[in-house]
Formats: sequence, structure tokens, C-alpha cells
Amino acid sequence: MRRWMTAACAALAVAGCGDDEPAARCGDGVCGGGERCDTCAADCGGCPDPVCGDGACNGTEGCWSCQADCGDCPDPVCGDGACENPEDCRTCVADCGVCPAVCADGVCDPGEDCASCATDCGPCPRCGNGVCDGDDDCTNCPGDCGTCPPASCGDGACTGTEECRNCPGDCGVCNGLGEGIRRIVSVERVAQLTGQPSLNNTGAVGVYGTDLGSMFVHGDRLYFLFGDTFGPPGTPVGSGDWRSNTMAWSTDLDPRDGVSFDGWITDGAGRARALVEGDHAPNDGSGEVTKIPTCGWSDSSRMYLWFMSVRRWGDPGRWDVNFAEIATSDDDGATWVRSGVQWPATSNFVQVATVEHGLQRWFLGIPAGRFGGVKVARVDPDRVLEPGAYEYGAHGTWVGDEAAAAEVVPGPVGELSVLWDQYVGKWLMTYLNESAGRIELREASDLTGPWSEPWELVSSVDYPGLYGAFLSPRLQEDYGRVVYFVMSQWGPYNTFLMKATLERIEGLAP
Repeated sequence: MRRWMTAACAALAVAGCGDDEPAARCGDGVCGGGERCDTCAADCGGCPDPVCGDGACNGTEGCWSCQADCGDCPDPVCGDGACENPEDCRTCVADCGVCPAVCADGVCDPGEDCASCATDCGPCPRCGNGVCDGDDDCTNCPGDCGTCPPASCGDGACTGTEECRNCPGDCGVCNGLGEGIRRIVSVERVAQLTGQPSLNNTGAVGVYGTDLGSMFVHGDRLYFLFGDTFGPPGTPVGSGDWRSNTMAWSTDLDPRDGVSFDGWITDGAGRARALVEGDHAPNDGSGEVTKIPTCGWSDSSRMYLWFMSVRRWGDPGRWDVNFAEIATSDDDGATWVRSGVQWPATSNFVQVATVEHGLQRWFLGIPAGRFGGVKVARVDPDRVLEPGAYEYGAHGTWVGDEAAAAEVVPGPVGELSVLWDQYVGKWLMTYLNESAGRIELREASDLTGPWSEPWELVSSVDYPGLYGAFLSPRLQEDYGRVVYFVMSQWGPYNTFLMKATLERIEGLAP
């Protein structure tokens, strides 16, 4: 019997009999059995607001709001799926999501751009935004507007090489034709283009010393043709890594702070490469010392290079040549092919400047060295590789015999360059006067002359060892009121961008 009672009582105890307290049940009106305000507000009432500093990390307190009670928060880990303080949409997009774009908050947020929020993102660039708008056209922004089609005089559009002088039907009558320059207001150096240090850090392509820098336009690029080029240290001339010629290119249309090069014609190692390498024979007249480019031009698809083969360097300003020749490139200057079209060593067209004018290509030539005078030739642009197609200016007429060509500017003339300047309404010619030690400028209404008396542009008193003054229609301001040119100096053996400001005779309007 006792044994049964014990078992029964044990069974009842399981059901809740005996002296044990009944199990707590939330909602029974009694706050007990481990119930608390935060686990059973129905029985225990709402919890009082937590008090930071009471030693208990309660309620809404956490390490981020009450370090005294809850301790230091662990460093948040971006990418753990929790947006924890101090993470936010700016510092952890993975956890906190993308910030809503708010214009004028001082930050160019995702989704904002120069078009939708110039305040934060800055103004949109005129050229390079992918849209041909505003003042953009194929001339000043080919990246957005495409390459200009070849100029065609009479199509109603003044494009390409057309200007008021060679196509008045499309470009209008030139303003102030024949009036000319009143004075050269100022000439100053803008920037060093080549060498170390320079604007273009040309040492990166192995160019520490070089000279010349005549220019021509091909597509949307301005190309620069340099002469004998050397690696480190660059000076004195002949220091090492000799290449007879090199070429850089630029799309920089603002020369006011210099011209930045976008690239060079390079070899597989990234070193500026010769276009048509010279033989580098001894300077004794027995072979070819080097090949020097004197000018280049483009017919939209093909590049042309006029170079002279130097046989021997003589006294200052004097040298002998083997011939002058034209080379061509059909792949934007990457490779060049010698045409075999040559002018002999005695020709007055060993060195030339060239312009397209009146639907013909004109060449103003001088012999080897810097002491000869200037003569003029012209040819149909599609026949430049036919020596028999050239005509030579001869006292108001044109002849097929170069020997009959007349001199239009007397020597001494070295490294000449020519362009049309709309501001003064004249052709401008720049060249080195070796005897006077200065770069001179002349002007004329016609390429055949008469050419004016020379203006002094730059003196060797100010720039010792100066030579070369190469012009480009791309490097002008105010229709030619400001003209930029590339000049060399022998001492540093490098090239510099120069700037000349002109004042025209009154009564002209661009």
C-alpha cells in the first residue's frame, strides 16, 4: 500500500500536485516565474525607458547608443549584410544600399552627371561629351562630330583647307587683303615641348634631345616632324640612341599653355621610332649621315614626307646632300615607304614648305643649307609623285623646267614655313637668317610675291642658338592676330612653343 501511494503521488507531482509553485504563464495576471517587463508586458507592465549609465544594458540600449552599459561595438565589416554605425550609403553600398542622389550636396553621386547636376559634377566639356553641339564642328571637335570630308570649293561649306584666299565662294571675300602688319607687338616663349624637363615628358619615349618640329594636319591630329633625335642625356648632340627623325601627334587645340602630345610613332618597346632611318655614315662625304624631314602634308587618306639625305655637315649653316625625296604612309604614319621620287643635290627644292592653295599644292623651296633664296613650285595634289607634273614660278609665268624658276625671296633663308593669316590678310613666311642670327617674318599678298622686307621675329641675343620657326593654321588665335610657332635652340637641343602677337594696319575686320 505504501508503495502504491508513493507512485501515485509521484504521478500527481508531475501533473502539478504537491507544494511546488505552478508554472508561470504570460497573460495569467501574475508577473512571476521568471517573467519580466521585456518578456511579458501583459503581466509585468511596460518596461521603464532605459537609463544609460545604470549598469544594465536594457531595452533599446546597444553598444552604438550606450557604450557605458553595453560596452564597445565591434568594428563594422562592410559586406557582412548589416548596415552598422558608422557605415552608411557613402562608405558601404553593399550593406547600406546606394545613396539617393541629391543635387547641390557637394558630391557628384552615382546617377548625377554634368548634365543633370553641374553644381556637384561641374560643367560638361564642350568637346568630348559624345554630342556634336554648341560650337562643335568637324574642325574643332572631330571626336564628337566626325572627321571633316575633303574640302570641295563650291559646295557652299568652308571646310578643310579652304579659306577666303583659295575659295571665296564658300568662305567669303578676305577682309583687309593687302593691308598687312603694322607691328609685331610681342614675342614670348610659351613652353618647352621636348626634352627633360618639358611639358610632354618625352624621356618616356626615349626623346631627350631633338629639333625642328614642322607640322601638318591629318584627320583630327596635328603631327610634329622632328629631326635627329637622341636618348639620354640628350645633350650634347650625339649623346646616344640616335634616330634620324621621329614624329609625335596631338589633338590639343588650345596652345595658350603649350601643346600636349597624345602620342608618338613608336617601336614595340614604346620608344619613338624613326620614320625613314638614315644610314648614320661617317661625316666625311662618303655616304649618308642622316635623313632630315623638312615638311609633311596629308590628302586625307595618305601622309607625305619630304626629306633630305644629308651627305656631310659643314660649317655652321652649310651642308651637302645626296638628294631630296618623298616618302608616303597609308596607315597614319605607322609605316613609311620611300617613293623614289627625288630632287637632285643641286635642286632649289631640297628643303620645302608647303600649302594647299587654289586647288593646287604649292611648295616654297630652298637649296641645302641656310644661305639660298626661295623659289616656288606648284602641282595638282593627286600628282605630287610625278616630277614632270610640277610647274615652277618664273617671273609671272609657269614653266616645267626648275632651272628657269625665279627667286622670290633672296637668301640667306633657312628652315622656312608659310601660312595664310586672315587677320592681316597676307601670307606669312618665317625663316632663319643665319647671317643676322635671327628669325625673320615676311608678308605677301601672293605666294609668288612680292614679299615684304623682313620683320625681326626673334633674335639670338635673346635665344642663343635659335633656328627653325614652324607655323600651323591650327596654332592661331583671333584669325591670326596671335600666331604660335615651334622654334629650336641648339644649346639645349630641343624645341619650344613660341607666341607672336601681331597688330594689323587699321581698317581691317576679321
